[in-house]
Amino acid sequence: MCECLEKVDAQLAQYNTRVGTALSLSEDMSQMWVDIVISSEKVEKKKRGRARTIVAAYCPFCGVKREKTSA
Repeated sequence: MCECLEKVDAQLAQYNTRVGTALSLSEDMSQMWVDIVISSEKVEKKKRGRARTIVAAYCPFCGVKREKTSA
């Protein structure tokens, strides 16, 4: 897997910023991995429910497919 997340986070550190991530669990809760989360927001705030979470299947920085490896 690529190291883009670590490199981008290092560059963003000077701005007190980092890429959004989410910790995911396998169905049987035996494995954990980190997913890159793409920001989303609700268009109409008055409608019920939350904005959907979008998880990148490919690295948004280099295009390499992200594999689910243990965290």
